[in-house]
Amino acid sequence: GFQTPLLPWIIDHCHGDVLGQVLSIDTNILAAAECTLFNQLTVIPIVYYPLFFGITGYVQNLDSEASLARAKAQFTTLCIRNWKFWIPANFLQFCLLPSEWQVPYTCAMGFIWNVILSASAGDARVED
Repeated sequence: GFQTPLLPWIIDHCHGDVLGQVLSIDTNILAAAECTLFNQLTVIPIVYYPLFFGITGYVQNLDSEASLARAKAQFTTLCIRNWKFWIPANFLQFCLLPSEWQVPYTCAMGFIWNVILSASAGDARVED
């Protein structure tokens, strides 16, 4: 995915310290939760979705105004669908997989997600 290069940074900076101030559970679980939350609540809306809607809008011959309108119309629905898929997937990834398997796992899950996302977002062109 577009955000895959950020995974090492996320892993290096999310150690469970923030959540550990309010929860008393295993540090590995807290770190996985922080990585997941940072990725899903920061990286995805700021990096992934703008690139997704920009690129798919371009491929479908939409101008920037039409791409933005499409993003606004579908953002909430797609975010909820995204969280249903990626929060469990990311949590398992950050909790169970060694760092050398993070990127291959994300790529495999990303392929599945992009099929779901493309089918959900649909064709932006209106047929006559």
